[in-house]
Amino acid sequence: MNTPIENYISFLLKRMSLRKTKRSAAIHLKNNKHRLLRHFVPRNDVTSENGSVILWILIAVGLMAALSYAFMGSSRNSTSMITDVQAEAYANEIIAYGNELKSAVKRLQLRGCSDTEISFENNVVSGYTNPNSPTDNSCHVFDIAGGGVNLKEFGSNIFDTQWQTPNLNYGIPFFISFYGVDGIGKDCTNESCSELTFMISDLKLKVCQHINKTLLISEPSGDGITNYWPQYFTPSKFTGGYIYTNTGSLLGNIMTGLSGKSAGCFLNVPDSKMIPTFYQVIIAR
Repeated sequence: MNTPIENYISFLLKRMSLRKTKRSAAIHLKNNKHRLLRHFVPRNDVTSENGSVILWILIAVGLMAALSYAFMGSSRNSTSMITDVQAEAYANEIIAYGNELKSAVKRLQLRGCSDTEISFENNVVSGYTNPNSPTDNSCHVFDIAGGGVNLKEFGSNIFDTQWQTPNLNYGIPFFISFYGVDGIGKDCTNESCSELTFMISDLKLKVCQHINKTLLISEPSGDGITNYWPQYFTPSKFTGGYIYTNTGSLLGNIMTGLSGKSAGCFLNVPDSKMIPTFYQVIIAR
């Protein structure tokens, strides 16, 4: 049996050994903590992360390229070909403007303006000064004192650029009074039967087709336009007077589909060309 002194010495030695073991374990843990953590914390794969970033960048670039191509394609189509939906919208826009002009002139007549006093004078197209019109502009269609209508500038997509060079009136609405429409007002072959008419020419054929479709004008041919005017006319701007220069034929007489129609679309034929043209009777006489 050990003596008390021997037991005490053994206790001290064990305690010193335990402290040394703890100190060694702490040093080992400190020096190897990163290696130990790898077993418990998921490792961030830098290479994989970089690869994912590159993949998303490539996807974004691809999407941008696709959107750019689609936009450019849409721009190309808007300047050359139009869809049926677009043509229908343009047709409705033209018809609506014709009705707006007709309503404005009707209001002026109700205020006391005669048909010879109506003026289409405006700040865009010259040549419409009507000497018969009151000086207070109360019979001016495009004046706030009169009809209060704006001279509309239609978008370029409505028009066919092949008519741009030979036609000085390309894309410009015009107002004339030198022919009549069969079945509208009186039918005769002199100036007393000439209607006051709004026209716009150089339309795309598809727009013309949809105008007639909307107005329920019968067009049995394949291209949808059988009504044509055999002689091209140079618009004579309305300045208060009426003339009759259509060689004795009423619009709608030789173009039977337009007989009795106060608005419609036909092919104006200069030099074997066929230019789609819209008309709206403003005042039937």
